[in-house]
Amino acid sequence: YFAWYFADGIYNLSGFGFNGYDEKTGEAKWDLATNVFVWKVESAQSMKDTLDTWNVGTMGWFRRVAFDRAPKKYRVLSVYILSAWWHGIFMGYYLTFLTAALMTLGGQGFRRSFRWRFLSSPSLKFFYDVITFVGCKIVMAYVAYPFAALHWGPSIDMYKRFYFSGHILAFFCAFALPSILPPPKNEKKNSEVSSESLNDKKMD
Repeated sequence: YFAWYFADGIYNLSGFGFNGYDEKTGEAKWDLATNVFVWKVESAQSMKDTLDTWNVGTMGWFRRVAFDRAPKKYRVLSVYILSAWWHGIFMGYYLTFLTAALMTLGGQGFRRSFRWRFLSSPSLKFFYDVITFVGCKIVMAYVAYPFAALHWGPSIDMYKRFYFSGHILAFFCAFALPSILPPPKNEKKNSEVSSESLNDKKMD
């Protein structure tokens, strides 16, 4: 965070971070070179929300190079594979980002099936937000371990100790849950639009 904020400050002092004026308030925006939105990262409720506000500049490149060019059903996977390759050749990177792709799809399936059921009252919505916030942090820890371990052996050993439960649950949420607990049609359409707009506001 320090490095990104320090770079952000240098850009803004040089005038390169100016990004026009807010349409509603008229205030100047200084986020053209911003690479991380810390509060949004730390308060994210899904893998997608986390990654949309982390390393924003690189995510914009991933979008233009992979996401926009890939067939619709391979867009998420193509971004994560490119991200793994971009980080290096250690197998831990590939385990992390392939697992992250599955978790992203699982999160989309979970959201489609459950979120609309918790919007009838503020207390239910708050409960949903708390559950998804905590779940997101657990998922991030599960996904990120191979990234830190780097090597295949210790990474697979960790997943074995958890009986690959995260992978199994994500696979279930992605491919089975929407059929068991189908969302209403309008929720499904909204989720599809959301899943396709990979960091639209920050990458265009």
